[in-house]
Amino acid sequence: MPNNNDINKELRELIEKSNNNPTTRILALAILETRKDLLYLKRLNKVQVYIILTILVAIIGLIGTVLTKV
Repeated sequence: MPNNNDINKELRELIEKSNNNPTTRILALAILETRKDLLYLKRLNKVQVYIILTILVAIIGLIGTVLTKV
């Protein structure tokens, strides 16, 4: 299975070749942009998970601190 860089390279080649059908070029551009958006969302989800985990650890730490003082 080709990796992401190979796929993106092939899509860029389809877009840049002037002898391709305009529909092919438009579809290749749409696919390339969609792949970029999905990659961004994938990264965003990881950041959100890290933020949630950080908040949970802080809450657990606070609860542990309160319980040890009681």
